[in-house]
Amino acid sequence: MPSAHRHESGDPSSLITDIRTPMYPALSWVEEEMANTGDLRPMVMCEYAYAKSNSTGNFYKFWDMVDRYPRF
Repeated sequence: MPSAHRHESGDPSSLITDIRTPMYPALSWVEEEMANTGDLRPMVMCEYAYAKSNSTGNFYKFWDMVDRYPRF
């Protein structure tokens, strides 16, 4: 996993947790993970829209993915 992706508790395997909780994932990474049939655990972003002194311009794109992928 590239170090640019930050995950709560380091994105532990399915032997440790039954859900995935990425923090600030890149949209492209989410697309890749949703296409990965090797890990079908549900994914719940614990943080993704921090906007202090920043923009939330792609906020809607995450919600488009929530609508598109049942386990996201």
